[in-house]
Amino acid sequence: MVSNRFDEHEADFARDYLKIQELALRDKQFKAIKEWMSEHIDETYISLDSEYRDCSFTNNWLKQ
Repeated sequence: MVSNRFDEHEADFARDYLKIQELALRDKQFKAIKEWMSEHIDETYISLDSEYRDCSFTNNWLKQ
């Protein structure tokens, strides 16, 4: 359900500050998580049920 509609406009820092701030924070969080995973994925133990072992994962959490 659409509850609000905004006319199309070019991003304006004064008008769209909260949205830009939210997007920048989310991007920073994703980068921090990705960095943490790349540093810790080899030494982190993950237990998977056998029914999920054939699934493809975005990251290589399953150790062979």
